[in-house]
Amino acid sequence: MEIRQQFAGMFEAARVYGNVGTSLVTEAADQLGLAKALAPMGAWLSADYDEYFANVYKQTSESTAHGEDSQKRGNVMDQCGMDGQETLGRTTAIAASCRV
Repeated sequence: MEIRQQFAGMFEAARVYGNVGTSLVTEAADQLGLAKALAPMGAWLSADYDEYFANVYKQTSESTAHGEDSQKRGNVMDQCGMDGQETLGRTTAIAASCRV
């Protein structure tokens, strides 16, 4: 029973990793969209905004990379949990067949 609870914990952690990753990617896209909205206002032509836009692109790039990594980690954890449950099911069946 305890090992099945461990798998439930793995699935929950995988879900959280996926949600965090999705949030990071979404927030990065939103931030980039806000920065791009300044373009029609002529902000792109001002040297004062050069550092701002450079930072926005750096932050959104890093956030997107971290978010995608988190999503991949969640997928890997989810797959590990499924593989573990399958292995547990097989070993339980083998053990049951060995009982005389």
